[in-house]
Amino acid sequence: MSEVAPNLPESILKTLRQAVKEGEPRALELVYALHRTLPRQEENELLGAEPMMGEGAEDAIKPEVRAMLDSEWVKYEAFEYGALLRVELGNVNVLAFERIAGPERLLIVNNLAPLSQPVKFRDYAGRVGWDILNRVEFNFPVRAQLEPYEFLWLMVDA
Repeated sequence: MSEVAPNLPESILKTLRQAVKEGEPRALELVYALHRTLPRQEENELLGAEPMMGEGAEDAIKPEVRAMLDSEWVKYEAFEYGALLRVELGNVNVLAFERIAGPERLLIVNNLAPLSQPVKFRDYAGRVGWDILNRVEFNFPVRAQLEPYEFLWLMVDA
C-alpha cells in the first residue's frame, strides 16, 4: 500500500468501491475529488489500477459539483505539482494528506466510510484556514465530525 494510505482497512475500500458501483452520489463525488487531489501513482495504489468509476459514472456526478471541483483544482499548483505529506487525524477510515507547493499548503481530508467519522485536528487546532470549496474561513477545531463520504479541501495558513 502506498505511503499516502498505509493503514486503510481493505474493508473500507471494498465498501467504497461497492457504493461507487451502486452509483451512491456522495461516494462518486468523493472518488472524483480523490482523482483530483492524489497524484496518479498514489491514486492507482489506493483505488486500484482499474478506474473505480466505470464508464458513465462521472456523468452521475452533479455537473455543478464536478465544475466546482475542477474550477478549484486549477487555481492551486499544489494539486498538480505539490509534494504529498500524509497526515494522521486519528481515524483509519479517514484519508488525510497535505499538498504543498511554494506558499500553498492544502490539507485534504476524505472520509472513505459510509458512516459519520470523528477526526482530531490536533496539529491544526486553533489555527485559521480557508475552506476552498465553500469559500469560507475555517477555524480548525480540536475535534470534528465528518459526514459519510465527506471531503474537505482546506488552505492552511503557514
